[in-house]
Amino acid sequence: MTRIFEQPLNEKLRNYLRLEQTFSRYFQLIRQSDVACHYAAFAPLFELLEMIDLGELRADLHSDLDKQIAVLDNFRRSPDIDLDKLQKFREQLQKLHHWIVSYPGKFCAKLKDQEFLHAVKNRYSLPGGTVACDLPRLHVFLNQDVKLRQQQFEAWGNELRVIRTTIDVLLRLMRENSHWRDASFDEGYFQLEPVQGQLLRIRIEHDARHFPEVSSGRQRCVIRLAEVTDTYGVQYVKAAHPFTYALCG
Repeated sequence: MTRIFEQPLNEKLRNYLRLEQTFSRYFQLIRQSDVACHYAAFAPLFELLEMIDLGELRADLHSDLDKQIAVLDNFRRSPDIDLDKLQKFREQLQKLHHWIVSYPGKFCAKLKDQEFLHAVKNRYSLPGGTVACDLPRLHVFLNQDVKLRQQQFEAWGNELRVIRTTIDVLLRLMRENSHWRDASFDEGYFQLEPVQGQLLRIRIEHDARHFPEVSSGRQRCVIRLAEVTDTYGVQYVKAAHPFTYALCG
């Protein structure tokens, strides 16, 4: 069994990965037809609204798109590049860049201003706070036709779709434009220095319970091989074992 683990090496990449996985969870849930999944879909939606509203996401996306467009412009000089494909991809990045720069106000303002979502969000985090007697309109929403529910969830998701697309494109470029290197744990321990990149990817072929535990700093990164015990605790594996890694970005 081969699995890839990813460790962000700065806070910006941590936010990108969190958003990527939360978007994925939201859209997976709303594609289902049962009420339980649609009730659960509110959790990642509210998480997205909180994460997108914090930090320097707009500035980070703007800066990273600028850098990727500049990289594509440099590729024009290569004789092996398909200029038509490059131009189409550049136009896609330019459209995302224009949307990020020109979007009026905060990204989540339209959704946060919706009174229904505001009411559900205020009750959602309370234990038992969304029972029918406390929030009857939520249960009216959940018990309507499945197609109507899905249309509404899609409409909410569409308000954030360009952000999702931008993050997906930036992470895909980062993952694809990196090289895997062979390495080996020494008694379950590996030290990497200097650390040059924004995202560390680790590929391990081993038991499904094994995973890398990463401690990273500005100058070095320590990786320890660990495993999940039968009681779901964590213990370190002191053994030599090969793996591969890639530093991205």
